Amino acid sequence: MGSTAAAKPRRFKLRYLVIGGVLVIAACGTLLVTTVFTLTRPVVAGADAFMGALKDGSYEQAYQRAAPSLQQELGGAKAFGDGIGAYRPREWSWSQRSIRNNVGNVSGGVTWQNGNTGTAEIQLHQVNGEWRVVAFRFN
Repeated sequence: MGSTAAAKPRRFKLRYLVIGGVLVIAACGTLLVTTVFTLTRPVVAGADAFMGALKDGSYEQAYQRAAPSLQQELGGAKAFGDGIGAYRPREWSWSQRSIRNNVGNVSGGVTWQNGNTGTAEIQLHQVNGEWRVVAFRFN
């Protein structure tokens, strides 16, 4: 009669564990980045509206994107436009974005109308359900 060999148990190979671990880490990273971008989208939209108005030279519109506290500091749309000077943006991209305790922050690189490059940092608060600029720094 034939002999029956006992079936050998299959061993989980280390490489499958490593590949599975890498895939899980990649999926978690993707989920985290997607969540951060989704949650901060309204803050970025507020900052983009402010920068877009400056780009177009629409200082009244940019001034309206400012919170009342910043509007008071700026002293009016005309004074604000006069003070912008060389800091009128041509293009920008946000490399950092966050929201903590209803305070939104974005920062990133910017190219000014004169071709120089620099950075822009914008802080926003929610005012009547709308993200409005409370502070900005250009250099």
